[in-house]
This record gives sequence, C-alpha cells and structure tokens, in this order.
Amino acid sequence: MPRRRAERQQEKEEFLQQNPELITFTTRIEVDADGGEDAVFSQDGGPFEEAGIDDFEGGNDSFILVDGIFGPTFEIRAFEDVPGPFLFQPNLISISENGFGVAGEDELFGGEDELMVEPMMLGEDEDEDPIPPGVDTVDEGEVFSVEVDNGEDFGGEDFGGEDDDEGGLSFGIDFTTSGRGSVVIELFDDDGPVPILTETFNIPFGTQPGTVLNFEVDTPDGELFQYADVSTNGTSISIVGVDLETNFPGDFFGTE
Repeated sequence: MPRRRAERQQEKEEFLQQNPELITFTTRIEVDADGGEDAVFSQDGGPFEEAGIDDFEGGNDSFILVDGIFGPTFEIRAFEDVPGPFLFQPNLISISENGFGVAGEDELFGGEDELMVEPMMLGEDEDEDPIPPGVDTVDEGEVFSVEVDNGEDFGGEDFGGEDDDEGGLSFGIDFTTSGRGSVVIELFDDDGPVPILTETFNIPFGTQPGTVLNFEVDTPDGELFQYADVSTNGTSISIVGVDLETNFPGDFFGTE
C-alpha cells in the first residue's frame, strides 16, 4: 500500500474511533483477475462477486465493451468531453486484463465511420494488437464516471428509492499510466453541474509503465457526493481498481 494511502487509512480509522456513531461501508471494484473480462466487486472486505453489465457491445479474447457496470452502491458510465454529470456524450467502457478504460469515437471509428475494432472482434486481423490503441485507457477528453446508486439494482428494478441522506464519502482509484500529465477527480452532488470538490494528481517524474499509483479524495466535511468523475490531462491511464466509501450498504438483486 502506498505510504500516503496508508496514512489516509490511519486518519480515517482514528476519525471513526472518535465518532462511533458514523457508520461507513466500502466497495472495491476491479477486473476479475481470473478471466480479465468481467467486473467484480467486494463489500467491506468480503469475497468478490460478479458485477452487473449493461449491454455487452462486443469484444474478443482480450477485451469487452459495455455500456455500463452496476453493483450495490455504484453505477459506472463513460462520457466524452463532459463539463459535468448532466451534459454528456456517452461512450463505451472497456474491460480487459489491463483494467477499465473508455472507448471514444475516435478509437472505435475510422475516417469514414469504419468500425476499427470490428476486425478484432471477428478475429480477422491477427497482425494487429488484440486491444486497439486507446481502447483500454482513459485518455484526455474522456470521462470515467461513477454514480453513487442507492435505489436500483443492475436490472433497473427499484428497491430502495432515493434518499438525500445517502451518498458517497470518499472515492479513489488505483491506476497505471503511460505519460507525465495529471489525473483529475471531480465530486458532484445532485444540486448542479458545479463540483463540490476538484483535486488533481500530477504523475510523479520517473514513473515507469505498469507502476500502480493511487489517487483518493474525501468529500468536504458534512457533504455527500452522488457522482465521481475521473479525467486526464496530457496522459492516458488504465484504472485497475476503484474504492468507494458510502454511508449506506446498498442492495444487489434486491437483497440485503
């Protein structure tokens, strides 16, 4: 565990000891280490379970493309050129052994709207990389967005409804990078497109490809977030893990 992450965990544990009435729940989201093409989640350190997938859009033995990923407490979407969570152009999410990425239009389509990944999906072009360039990363102009979901299971059936007192407390990602730019996390509530928190992580000089970095933020005191948006400036990242802390446990398939 990186030093700063360990320090933050110790700070949280000390805070909870001083405030025993505050109950929090943690959710970890990753790519399945066994298959590399499934999203899985774990709650409060428990066993990993398979997350829900919204609309499989294709793939091959190395990656898949989906419209969304769902589980208790979270719903993941991808957007392009998004100033906030209320104006967006939807994109696909890629799931591969490299982690989660965003497949933008320029990565999926050629100059004449030729689907660039189609030969990969059909196994027709063995000379190309199994994952087209940029499909398995979050690049500049793309947004990986996690919504705190406290009312629906992955099939859309309403079990809990919305509660203004339920939301996110902290959000973090583990990621690898291929450049020297920065990563931005913005937290939003339901009141509008202006973030309640924006923090930037500058990639340290000398970071080697494949090195796993961590970037975690907490909400301002007394506030809850409903959306966490991850974007980049001057670099590309693959998200290998997501950590979400909420003040409610969430349901999956309508069960406790």
